[in-house]
Amino acid sequence: MGLILQIALGIVLAVIILALLPVIIPLIGIGLAFVLLLAFSALVIWLLFNHPIVALAIALLTGIVYLIKVSLDAISRAFRKQLARKEAHPLPDDEITHGFNRSRSLLKAQELFKAKKFQEALTEYMDIATHDPSDTRTLLMVGDLQVKIGQTTEGLETYRKVGEQYAGDGFFLKATAVFKQILKTDPSKVSVYLRLAELYKQLGLNSEAIKQYQVVVRHYENNGLKKESLDILRKMAELEPENTESKIKHASS
Repeated sequence: MGLILQIALGIVLAVIILALLPVIIPLIGIGLAFVLLLAFSALVIWLLFNHPIVALAIALLTGIVYLIKVSLDAISRAFRKQLARKEAHPLPDDEITHGFNRSRSLLKAQELFKAKKFQEALTEYMDIATHDPSDTRTLLMVGDLQVKIGQTTEGLETYRKVGEQYAGDGFFLKATAVFKQILKTDPSKVSVYLRLAELYKQLGLNSEAIKQYQVVVRHYENNGLKKESLDILRKMAELEPENTESKIKHASS
């Protein structure tokens, strides 16, 4: 039998052995399978062709092919794992498209806050919020820091924006919590009482809405704003007619 034919048959045999490896490896492990592969290839080729050089060459070729296959499989598994990690913990879009590392900025802001460097922390949080204006948690932190360092007007406006964002997204309870935070800082904000009343009405909490309206009515009455007071009393009457009709008549007389 010619040398070329021997080599060809040896390669075919090597392919067959490689095809059996997935069955063998789980049983005996990769290392032992590799050793047996070389030994079996050399033995069979020696018996079939009685040509030690060809046997050695084919055995080595089979081993090289097998090592390449194992390496490619390992690379493929590593790539799939990395891809799965990225899908499970995706980077924010701004990190990908704008070169902004939100995680790093957030960590820096938190460290500055712990060190009581509030102005610097505010700058970092505002930078984060600029890249993602829908990040309500960061915006709330911006508002907190603005109030803390004396920028009360700016802080209350930041709170208001967050409250409106929550309300626009249908998170009325969260919105009420933010507007109540505004009143905790500045109880004189009449417009906030009115906004709270509207939110409570949307939540079906009419008694809470009336409480907010009552505060507004007192404010208007104390400042001689009779028409404005009457308008609010009419809104209260829509929620609780039996208790506000007499007040409307009294206010309009």
